[in-house]
Amino acid sequence: YGDFLLARTADPGRSYYYKVKDGRCTHAGYLIKFRLDLEKILPEYLYFYSQTKEFKIWINQTTRTGTISNINAQEFSNMKVPFVDISIQKKSIENIISNYNKLKILKSKIKSSQSLQKSLINQIF
Repeated sequence: YGDFLLARTADPGRSYYYKVKDGRCTHAGYLIKFRLDLEKILPEYLYFYSQTKEFKIWINQTTRTGTISNINAQEFSNMKVPFVDISIQKKSIENIISNYNKLKILKSKIKSSQSLQKSLINQIF
């Protein structure tokens, strides 16, 4: 727990954080692994930051394009991540996960409504 992975080639910036449930793993050569100081930054916080528009813009500006787009570990280590206290990181993570779960429920309800609508239309016609 605490390792953070970023793709350096093909799809630079794609991210993942190791979870205990993943079991023993070895990271591939096209990934950059960062061991985080868990007293300063939580992997979930960094992961959610890596999903932001700000991060995506930084990736697009930093990535070298060619046959295979790439970015190196030094460039990633120079990336500026907004620093906030661990307690605020935890609260932010909780809020994001809560909102994500609410979104999943809403999407499920929309899908059910669409299925019902389709069924009703088929019964009428």
